[in-house]
Amino acid sequence: MIIGLTGRVGTGKTTAQGIFLEEFPLTLLDLDVIGHRLLQEPMVINALVHTFGEEILENNAISRPALGNIVFSNKDALLKLNTIMHPRIKEYVLNQIESRQSSFLIVGALIQEIGVSECCDHVVVIDV
Repeated sequence: MIIGLTGRVGTGKTTAQGIFLEEFPLTLLDLDVIGHRLLQEPMVINALVHTFGEEILENNAISRPALGNIVFSNKDALLKLNTIMHPRIKEYVLNQIESRQSSFLIVGALIQEIGVSECCDHVVVIDV
């Protein structure tokens, strides 16, 4: 069983996640956490620096605040970031699902946009 949990920022996904994990033996795949981990991979760093420039680097690592300043003020830049990150996040999730024999809770605001809703048996949308 794979359950997707989605909703906008501040709707209570973390609270709902806690309830699901208390009640059911699920393995958590948090898309935000996965995205943050992927920002540390050399291939991702290279792609982002190639796209946005070296000003997003701090101590040879991606500075999330610097990257955020670029992409959250420019829709085209955000689209470029999503084009780089979304396929990698989806690939990571699919690899995790294929390599384990447990049930999963996938949590993230962009489940549908990233393309992982198609592997969910159920999707719960938190809407307030």
